[in-house]
Amino acid sequence: SAHLLTHEISHLKCAHCDYVTMVRSNFTRHLLTHKTTKHLKCVQCDYTTASKAYLKKHLFTHQTTKDLKCAQCDYKTMNKDKLKRHTLIHQTTKHSKCVLCDYVTTRKGNLKKHLLSHQTTKGFKCVQCDYTSAYKLNLKKHLLTHKTTKDFKCLQCHYVTNDKLDLVNHKLTHTRKHYKCTQCKYASFHKARYNDHLLIHQNIRNLKCDQCDYKTFSKGNLRSHQQIHKTGKSYQCTQCDFATHFKNKYNVHLLTHTTATVFKCAQCDYASWCRANLRKHVIIHRTKHLKCVQCDYT
Repeated sequence: SAHLLTHEISHLKCAHCDYVTMVRSNFTRHLLTHKTTKHLKCVQCDYTTASKAYLKKHLFTHQTTKDLKCAQCDYKTMNKDKLKRHTLIHQTTKHSKCVLCDYVTTRKGNLKKHLLSHQTTKGFKCVQCDYTSAYKLNLKKHLLTHKTTKDFKCLQCHYVTNDKLDLVNHKLTHTRKHYKCTQCKYASFHKARYNDHLLIHQNIRNLKCDQCDYKTFSKGNLRSHQQIHKTGKSYQCTQCDFATHFKNKYNVHLLTHTTATVFKCAQCDYASWCRANLRKHVIIHRTKHLKCVQCDYT
């Protein structure tokens, strides 16, 4: 049916040549080619037209590769925008050049972004050791490890550190109530956890797994243990009855049995061998909590 419509539409035929079309706008544009007034002529051949659009299309037939040339050097391109950017090199205004390639720009920000393209390895290197990092902030933190002087001192005790954030975290130990075990070095800000800990010394394991013979004094340990039956994989401490299917929790637990330097959070029981991990952790205590006005939910 669509084809039959072509027989119903009248064909528009040019009276000057064999051109035929069914679209009136195309027909009108074609008639301009036969006008004798105001013809646009190609400067490279005898082609003429009354349409600027037709002339532009025709000019492309004369273009070979890289027709746009820089007036000040041998640079060539077919892209007008690229030529404009190139001419910035010859301007008297201050421009920044990449020391690793021919890239040139008038903006320092562009040069900084460009330099990243040359970074195949970590870009910021410590001048005192082999440490390298892709981030300047990480290098700044690393440099603190080389400081021999500790500039940040606690006014309430003899604690000193070369990291301001560590001092802020330490000061909390003087303001928050914490519960210390009289039989070992364990301490906690949470009374419930402290009470659970005391059961270790009493050797009371009154919480039993309903799927095996596992017993413990801690509800948290029991919950972690029960996950073993769900996932099949477990991490069992060889020095106590602690078990978990989370490797990160297992690693944190192992810190309680080690004598190595441990970085502990002053606001909870979190501990780590790595100071950087502690810094990341304390951020969670700074976030503003939203509290329910009808209950204790936060």
